[in-house]
Amino acid sequence: LENSVPSNHVLRERKETIEHLKILYLPITFGVSEKRLRGQMLDEMRSDTPPPYQNHATRNNRFIESTFY
Repeated sequence: LENSVPSNHVLRERKETIEHLKILYLPITFGVSEKRLRGQMLDEMRSDTPPPYQNHATRNNRFIESTFY
């Protein structure tokens, strides 16, 4: 029973590690997403016909979700 439940020390270290990884991962996520969004905006500016509104909104929602979660 003693080995099956992690101690407070182990839990705290695990939480700190996860928080540290989140901090390290954020710039990567922002960098990739911003480049992707910039590329989409440039593609839309170059094209003669604007994209359908529904697809545009869906793409932006997906961008926001992938960036912040």
